[in-house]
Amino acid sequence: MTQASLVRTAPVLDGRVLDDLAWQDVPALVEFWQTAPDAGQPSSERTEVRIVYTESAIYFGVVLLDRDPPA
Repeated sequence: MTQASLVRTAPVLDGRVLDDLAWQDVPALVEFWQTAPDAGQPSSERTEVRIVYTESAIYFGVVLLDRDPPA
């Protein structure tokens, strides 16, 4: 279980989660399980999800890693 973190300044919506100060001190959710092809098994690739909110919005920062990305 996790809790969203309140931030004073909203993250910049540019796809660069790891470089944005809004996400810097937010713990990442990293325990995910597959639904296919091996239902119930730990995810085969690392996934990180961070959640922050401001007074007017909630934001999800997602990093999807791939050990063997296409060239």
